Amino acid sequence: MSKPVVRSVYAFCIFVVLLFVGRHILSDQEQEKRIEQLEIQLAQLERVIDAKNVVKSEVASKVAAQSSSLVQQVSTPSKTSEKTMTAKVVDRVEDAVEKLTQERRSNKFGSPLFLELNVIDSATLVRVPGIAGRTASVILDYRERLGGFYSPEQLRERLTWEVAQSYMDDWCNKWFKADESLVQMLRINILSFREINRHPYISYEQTKALVNYREKHKRIQSMAELKQLGVFDEETLEKLSHYISFE
Repeated sequence: MSKPVVRSVYAFCIFVVLLFVGRHILSDQEQEKRIEQLEIQLAQLERVIDAKNVVKSEVASKVAAQSSSLVQQVSTPSKTSEKTMTAKVVDRVEDAVEKLTQERRSNKFGSPLFLELNVIDSATLVRVPGIAGRTASVILDYRERLGGFYSPEQLRERLTWEVAQSYMDDWCNKWFKADESLVQMLRINILSFREINRHPYISYEQTKALVNYREKHKRIQSMAELKQLGVFDEETLEKLSHYISFE
């Protein structure tokens, strides 16, 4: 069988698998949302496995062996009809998805907990319903860039995709809390241009105006003085008030 034909058969099988999983595993009402969530979870399978202390090399070996087996089934000519071959691939993938789904559900917290956003780690985050490895990574990266969270509501700023937004009310009101005393303050009279500009709430132009004013007047004394620069709107100034230090 030529390589183009092999690729075509393989692509057809994958297409059938996706249709089958979408039809028989996901509910009709939330099919689109669940498919998106499943894609996120599958893409971060390695992180989930790490959280459960499973040896990476062993899992990678098993996955590689299964993938190789599936490809061989599709690419090797046999007397089995194409329909039967496709059905076998579908069955094996369906079993794998079901096993992963059950495993992930069993690892989740059963009831809401007020988890501290400023100290939580990735392994704990992925145990919260609706959070997979990708979401956990984004939360931790945003926390590091901000210097910490003063409110769980700040998650809305960064977790903007549909699946995350569908869980957001529960995350903000039932699952997470944020102790503002743990926030790392932004010392704008000491930090360099680059360090200030790295903060998500301060743009390049705003950093430029701030640093120029600081160089001219030696120090910035208050939020009122920061407001006089004319480059920050009220909403941004309110957010920055939780981070700015004038020391």
